[in-house]
Amino acid sequence: MIGGIEREAARYRIGPLTTYADPSELEVWMRRAEPGDETWYAIGPALGDKAAAPKLARRLAGDGLATLFLRRVGGGLHYMIRKRAPAASAISACGRIAAPASTERALYEVLCQVADDGLPLPSNEVLAERAGLPDRHAARYRLSLLVAAGFVRVEAGAGRRVVQIVATGQRTAGGKA
Repeated sequence: MIGGIEREAARYRIGPLTTYADPSELEVWMRRAEPGDETWYAIGPALGDKAAAPKLARRLAGDGLATLFLRRVGGGLHYMIRKRAPAASAISACGRIAAPASTERALYEVLCQVADDGLPLPSNEVLAERAGLPDRHAARYRLSLLVAAGFVRVEAGAGRRVVQIVATGQRTAGGKA
């Protein structure tokens, strides 16, 4: 075909059509925001590998200063960040100085308190609510991270989970000592 476009020769690639917040504006928002305040850091179908705003958001979440979550708005995805309250102390309720990473620390504190009180382990939904996590899936994921890092052990049996705090040996109710 003379003068036509050859289908095999056409190479088009459109990357993710995502809009990102300005990282400097996100830092200013983080300094001024109150715990519980939310904003978006990206809007679109996917996050780019080299985008600065998602890198900053992940760092803030890793430092325990924020929680990241997704929100569907009008059929699109909004990547959201929620400012967390600062941790009261680096020493956990279990008296362990070497606490887990800040993203898991809130759940670890809740588990320590439940074990201190001698109560049964609540559902993932209740754990998420008490630890300030967005949902039960986040609680389950953070619990698996605590297990993998060796901070807690989970035993399941007879329809009940029992968590043992490795540092102290304390256990939630429902299991043998």
